[in-house]
Amino acid sequence: MLRFAVNHMTVAKASYQTLLYTAGHCGCVGVEVRDDLVKQDLVKQDLANQELANQLFDGVSPAQAGQMARDAGLRILALAEVKAFNRFSDVVMEQVQSLAATATACGAAGISLIPSNDGAEAGANAPGAELMQALKEIKPVLAESNLIGFIEPLGFRTASLRNKADAVEAIEAADGAGRFKIIHDTFHHYLAANDESNLCGDKAAFYPEHTGLVHISGVTDQQLQLHELADEHRVHVDGNDRLGNVQQLIALTEGGYDGPVSVEAFAPSVHNLADPTVQLMQSFKYLEAKTNAVTA
Repeated sequence: MLRFAVNHMTVAKASYQTLLYTAGHCGCVGVEVRDDLVKQDLVKQDLANQELANQLFDGVSPAQAGQMARDAGLRILALAEVKAFNRFSDVVMEQVQSLAATATACGAAGISLIPSNDGAEAGANAPGAELMQALKEIKPVLAESNLIGFIEPLGFRTASLRNKADAVEAIEAADGAGRFKIIHDTFHHYLAANDESNLCGDKAAFYPEHTGLVHISGVTDQQLQLHELADEHRVHVDGNDRLGNVQQLIALTEGGYDGPVSVEAFAPSVHNLADPTVQLMQSFKYLEAKTNAVTA
């Protein structure tokens, strides 16, 4: 049985409290919270002058936010995000330390680490020493608070870390298998696995033993070319999905993955839903039926 969760991006305009309500109403096990959202159902505030925790939890302290989640029967799976973590610097370290402190205070399982995606064609070169340095520097911070660093390879051609194979190699070389886990994102896996210019490692490989979190979203526009696919096209997964979410989830679960499956939909059409729980429940039922039909 799949254990669903909701990434705050899916209800990008909602408050933290509404995120918890939505996830709880839909029978989820947890939520992912983000610091990069403008929540339009809140009284307008100058977020630029607030603490990181306030951006995440709308002014509620991390300790209170954690208790709110527990009271709702939910776990805070991850706090997002440290951007361009693999371009390691003093600034990146400050961001890691700040987000890790907030994660500890609210009881989150870990923090999300996102590679740089600066708009330039990354090419086929493996990430190499720069990624290794970042993991070695970040690992002690995570270990001190017993947190997981969730690394999310991005399938975009402009991303500096596209393949799970490269991430796994770096994790193992840094002796970080117990401290770093991969986010398997079905959208990014599809992009990387189907791009013939992507020559790093095994393009279609699954690493369930290294996977700590799964992100799901669907793309239903059949006319878009591979290079045209963008976050704005990511909707709920249904029978029109072209990314192979069902097949990806089956491969992961048959390989032993039994962790959370978190919905991360970026499309404005999803964000503008009057009641997000309706489509969430429909998508969950569809995925459960399709995966159970194969794995039963």
